[in-house]
Amino acid sequence: MPAVCVGDCGFLVDAGSLALDWATLGAKTGRATATGYTGAPARNEPEFVPLTSVRLLYTNNTCRTQSVEYQGFAPFIRMRMGPGNNWSRAFVVVGSTDGDPDLRGPHNGDTYVRANWTSHQPAGSYNDISVPVQTQIYTARVAPGQTLTMRHIYYWKTDFFTRHDINWVNLPWIGIRYRALPVGA
Repeated sequence: MPAVCVGDCGFLVDAGSLALDWATLGAKTGRATATGYTGAPARNEPEFVPLTSVRLLYTNNTCRTQSVEYQGFAPFIRMRMGPGNNWSRAFVVVGSTDGDPDLRGPHNGDTYVRANWTSHQPAGSYNDISVPVQTQIYTARVAPGQTLTMRHIYYWKTDFFTRHDINWVNLPWIGIRYRALPVGA
């Protein structure tokens, strides 16, 4: 076996015996978090606007191609609104092995949280929702020496906006996590 395939590639050679180094061959995991957004929406936003994001890098420093699964998450998003509001929040995950991925806007397949409290509701009434957030799982193949850049972005827009003292959004933080496993031969 060539020496380049022994060192740092999951093999140990000791007194002529070849053994597996499971720490090197096994799964690698990582995660990152960033501050979310908490506050009262102050205006109508008819198009999606990014409010916060988190970035995470995985470099394949093994001699085998890795299959990397990555996913965005947040503990919850809570939205409280008075009558006449229709809000959309989107959680977008992008990844690239060619540098920082483009910050594209939301599209089909992304994770959305919507809340609506129509204008015909009684004065003083409000809608209050709270839900955990998990995006779908994305997968990338990362060759030896390559770096996968992953990003989770939080977007918001308001299809209809009416100012109320009760209007409020709470997203404490957002995160992204990955798990890398060697690709089978």
